Amino acid sequence: MPFAGILIQSDNSTYMIKTSAGRGRNQVRVAAKPIPLINTIKNAFLIPWQRRKVLVPVLVIPAIVLVALRTLELRYGEKSFLFLFLLIGLDLLVLTVFAVICHRLILLGPKSVGRSSWRSWTMRETRFLGWSLLFCFFLMISALVFSGLLPILFNLNYLEIMKSKFFPDAFFYPTYLAWLYFFCRWGILLPATAVNKKYDLRWAWRKSKGNEWRLFILVGLLPQAIYFLPGHFLDKESPILLIVLIMLLTVTLAVVEISTLSLSYKALIGKTRR
Repeated sequence: MPFAGILIQSDNSTYMIKTSAGRGRNQVRVAAKPIPLINTIKNAFLIPWQRRKVLVPVLVIPAIVLVALRTLELRYGEKSFLFLFLLIGLDLLVLTVFAVICHRLILLGPKSVGRSSWRSWTMRETRFLGWSLLFCFFLMISALVFSGLLPILFNLNYLEIMKSKFFPDAFFYPTYLAWLYFFCRWGILLPATAVNKKYDLRWAWRKSKGNEWRLFILVGLLPQAIYFLPGHFLDKESPILLIVLIMLLTVTLAVVEISTLSLSYKALIGKTRR
């Protein structure tokens, strides 16, 4: 079937409009411009390195605090649930500031942040934290459905795996992968919020259409190594120096992860203005 295609620019995004003649009427399909996988990954490493003279001074204090909090979480978190809850709460607050600075630096340039940016908390950071908490809530709901309701609904409790030590993994990984897919579709709200844009879940879902699996690779699978890294090398008995070094590495790699999300957002919406 013959196709005619034209490129249009709309709402800062590039689309390919394909039309075809079929049974007496034109059929129109709108395809979002694909996110370039290789260039996005390359630039996620390259841009922070090129802007390190701005990035390091503004992020050094939040990074040190994150390393300290995560070291305490691993070493002493099991001793008190209240203490662990407090550490996680502080971690989330500091990480919010850390991520907003990274997103702004990547999307708006070096002039958008200053040495005192880490001390700033505005409605922008509050909205960013709100979206982060909402995504965490979705993860908890997914875990409840997969590990709690599904075994009951489908009468799976009699299976041997339900009684084995592998039971958590049997439901954790499907839960996590399902949540990752939705996060990859909605996650572009985070860089959008960091640059003071106010969108909703419907906008993010519509904007990410056509790039689902590219986002799943860029924002979902690749950065997860950052979070699983400590679990493979560390436990609470590990030497304190090793814990600090691994945590420092994960915080450093978090800059690359955040940059990947920023660049994915930029590829979807085009040039970002303040």
